[in-house]
Amino acid sequence: SALCALARRMLTSLHPICLMARTDAELTTLFHSFYLIEYLPEAKDTRVVQRFPQDKPQIDTIESGLKLFIINGISNATTSETTGKFVFTSSDSSRYFAFFRSYDTKVFVSVSNLPTMSFSRTLFELLQHEPIESIPSILLTLCEIPIFPAVGMKYDIALSNGTASLKFSCVEQVEDVDIDYIVLNVMTPAMLVKAWEAIILEKKVL
Repeated sequence: SALCALARRMLTSLHPICLMARTDAELTTLFHSFYLIEYLPEAKDTRVVQRFPQDKPQIDTIESGLKLFIINGISNATTSETTGKFVFTSSDSSRYFAFFRSYDTKVFVSVSNLPTMSFSRTLFELLQHEPIESIPSILLTLCEIPIFPAVGMKYDIALSNGTASLKFSCVEQVEDVDIDYIVLNVMTPAMLVKAWEAIILEKKVL
C-alpha cells in the first residue's frame, strides 16, 4: 500500500526525517505498539490474542500493565462497547499514552510515547473500513513511521476511507483535543498549582 511504501522510504537510514527523529540512538515512532487482549471472566485473567510488533523495548512491561488495567477496569464495564484512554509509566520511567476500544470481552489498545488520543480515535474509526487481511501490515507500519516533533510539523496518515492528521504546536507538543484529560490524569491538584506558579514566575507577570 501507499502507507507501507512511504514508511519504507522514511525508514532509510539517511532519510532526513529518520535522522532528525533519533534521540540517543532511539527512533521516535508514531506508535509504540498495538494489542488485542481478551478478558477471561471465569478465570478473572486476560489472554493476549495478538500484539504488534512482537519485540520492542518495554513491550513486555507495557503488556503486563495493560492486562492489569483490563482486569481492574474493563472487566467492570457495564456496557458491551467501551472506549477510553489512560496514561501509565513503565519500569524505566518512560510515560506511555494508551487509547482502547473494547467490545464484550475483547479489547484493542494502541500505545504511543505521544499523547495521540483524538488521533487514535480517528484512526480506530478508519481501521474499521480496511480489509481484515491488511490490518497487521498497517499496524506494523504505524509502529515504524518515524516522527519528528518539530514546530508546526503535520503528519497525514491516509487510509482507504479517510485521513488521520497529527500536528505539533509552536511548543513542539502534539495538538490534541484530549490534552486537558492527559494533564488532569498525570498531575495532582498540587502539581497543577505548582506548574501554574512556575509559568507565571517564568513570564515575570507577578
